[in-house]
Amino acid sequence: SSEAAEAATIVADATEKKAEAKKESARAIIRVTKVEVSRPDSVGGVSLYFNFINNSDKVIKRVNFAVNFYNAVDEVVTCEIARDYTNHCYKTGPYNPGEGLSGYGWSWGKYYNWDIKSAKLCYLNVEFMDGTSRSFDSEEIGYVQY
Repeated sequence: SSEAAEAATIVADATEKKAEAKKESARAIIRVTKVEVSRPDSVGGVSLYFNFINNSDKVIKRVNFAVNFYNAVDEVVTCEIARDYTNHCYKTGPYNPGEGLSGYGWSWGKYYNWDIKSAKLCYLNVEFMDGTSRSFDSEEIGYVQY
């Protein structure tokens, strides 16, 4: 019936508006501009490069994040020394609105496995100097990487 089609359209529109609002809310806080790895060094260690911009109107105290590493066929790779999958990291500020990190300064020690070709962000939390914080779910993590 036309009433059912109209109701379905209203629900679809509301869902789309909610998703767009969630995207804009996440992007209003932070933009992640780089999640990359170096080439392996002589012992198979890679460095992680993580760049971001503070899009909020508050001063960021710390950005907590984690990545999983992947091989050339997009399989998760374990560290040959730590034997874990996820590398937890943080960057301590302060980072004023509009500030952040850029370039190729490595972000966290070394993760050892010759097969590592890429890294993907799997956790993101921003702590502000006013004591508040914001965690991002997996969907929002995708939104803030642009």
